[in-house]
Amino acid sequence: MKVEMSYDEETRVAELTFASGKTLRLSNCDRARADKFLEQYAPEFGRRGLILETPSVEYTRGGNDG
Repeated sequence: MKVEMSYDEETRVAELTFASGKTLRLSNCDRARADKFLEQYAPEFGRRGLILETPSVEYTRGGNDG
């Protein structure tokens, strides 16, 4: 899976573009951290379509929850 990354030194923002055309922005990071994220996590984000799941939680509304 190919993921393209552009990095702006001035704003410290990396933008990853996935094969699907979706983009992910990483703010306030240096180039080394952006490269590390690209190597370690970008393939998994791409496989999941940029959607990460969380465990299901049962939530009961209380009197102060609106």
